[in-house]
Amino acid sequence: LKDNLHVCLCFSPVNAKFPIRAQKFPAVFNVSINWFMSWPVDALVAVSTAFLSAYKIDCAKDERQKLYELLGSFQAQVRETCELYIARMRKYVYVTPKSFLCLIDFYKS
Repeated sequence: LKDNLHVCLCFSPVNAKFPIRAQKFPAVFNVSINWFMSWPVDALVAVSTAFLSAYKIDCAKDERQKLYELLGSFQAQVRETCELYIARMRKYVYVTPKSFLCLIDFYKS
């Protein structure tokens, strides 16, 4: 059983408890951390389309598509700005898929 047992722990680096857990349990964080690649703009547009297609927006169909593309480009621009911020200030800012979903929920409200 021990030979085939695999455990996957997922922690968000945005969570305030992340650095505390890293200090308390260094063996967990010393193994390997997988950083996921950023989403392409086409994927961001597809996600915004999927989440907002059922939401009633009073505009033409082509304007709705432009809105979906705009939300995707906003997230891509924020990601690029974060990379610039890291290069200049040497501080990390994380842009995750969850932050993109929060942007979509913010738009809905």
